Amino acid sequence: MEIIVRQIDTTSIQLIGAARLPSYLIHFSSPMFSGIARFVPASDVPVGCEGQKFEVEIAQDAVTEFQLPERQMDARIDQLDSAGSFRVHGVVTNVLALTESPVSRWTIVTAGDATFTLTPEDTFEQVLQIGAHVSFVAHCLSFWDEAI
Repeated sequence: MEIIVRQIDTTSIQLIGAARLPSYLIHFSSPMFSGIARFVPASDVPVGCEGQKFEVEIAQDAVTEFQLPERQMDARIDQLDSAGSFRVHGVVTNVLALTESPVSRWTIVTAGDATFTLTPEDTFEQVLQIGAHVSFVAHCLSFWDEAI
C-alpha cells in the first residue's frame, strides 16, 4: 500500500516488532484512508520524510470487534477516536493454512489497497471463505517500509 507521510514526530521513537526496529508516530494519508499510525522506516533517521511516498505493509497489535456483517458492505477504513485505531470493512481475499487444522488458518483481508493479516485468535478461530465480508477494529496500526 502507498502512504504519504504528512508529519512525523521524531521524538516518539518506540521499538516494535520481533526485530525491535525503531518506529515513529506519523500523520499519513493514502487513497483509502488517513490518520495517525506508527511508521517503521528503512532509514535509521527519518528526518525530512514529510511529503514523501512510501510503499508499506500493514501490521496491527490487536484486533477486536471481529464480525461477519449480515449484508455486504463497501470496503472502507475509518479512523477512530483512539489514535492508531481504525474500523475496517473488507473482504477475505486469501486464507493461509499453517497446518491441516482448521483453526490454524491466517486470514488475509483487503479493503481497497490496504491488506490486513488476521490470526485465528483475531477471527475467533472461524474458518472463513474467500469473498466473505468482514468488519473489525485494528488497534495500534503500524506501517513497515517495504524497503526494509
